[in-house]
Amino acid sequence: MEFRWALDYDFLNNFPLLGVHVMPSPSRHKTMLKSFLFCCLIAYALCACSTIAEKTNFLSDDDAKAKVAGPLGYPTGALTLLSRNTEGVDTYVTVRANDNKVFVCTINGGNALSMGLVNPPDCRPRP
Repeated sequence: MEFRWALDYDFLNNFPLLGVHVMPSPSRHKTMLKSFLFCCLIAYALCACSTIAEKTNFLSDDDAKAKVAGPLGYPTGALTLLSRNTEGVDTYVTVRANDNKVFVCTINGGNALSMGLVNPPDCRPRP
């Protein structure tokens, strides 16, 4: 009977290093479950960001030509759009100038996640 005080529930909660496992209360389970579900929701939202950006691209073909015309040094009318591909937040554009030079450009932005803002395009001549 001397050790009966050691089995008291409050004593075990205050001294968890005795090696006796006490199950958490049901309210603690609910809190842990809510935290886990919140973390899962954040992970899902982060994974969906590139899909959201790709589906909400605001750049039309004319806008894409206008964005790459300035850095290339050509007027917009002198460029012909050959191909366009959107992956995540980047739009890849291939244009041909009137002098038959072909350029490959990457345009970053122009979607809902960037609020329509577009970074200066990165253009290189196609080999």
